[in-house]
Amino acid sequence: YCFAVTSVRKDSVTISPALSGTSTVSKKDLSALANGTFYLVWQNVGQIPESLALNEKRYEVRSLQQLLKRASVYHGDINGSYDTSTVTAVREFQRSSSLPPVESPGRLTLAALTRFEAGRNIPLLSSNGNGK
Repeated sequence: YCFAVTSVRKDSVTISPALSGTSTVSKKDLSALANGTFYLVWQNVGQIPESLALNEKRYEVRSLQQLLKRASVYHGDINGSYDTSTVTAVREFQRSSSLPPVESPGRLTLAALTRFEAGRNIPLLSSNGNGK
């Protein structure tokens, strides 16, 4: 059975489709009900390519560099070049986020960087149901 968390409040979440006639469930109840594999639904707002070659220049790389800068792992210029300093920042972000190290950003890295998008509030849910 699959359902999506569509909003999060302090101690509850809204899910779709509704479960037992209600679309609001406590985080504690959700963690008791849900087990197995969880998928993060995300949107690549900056249209950042998953695969980039070293020294490739693209406007979208600027978005990647801005996210890496907000994550405090990139200290270079926002220049749109997937240069060695950008690759190093991607690897550092992957390491600090316990993601598999790959040369290009890849889907997992881009999804994890979502939390650094300006104006986005990404709620966190944990297996213990308290959101921490």
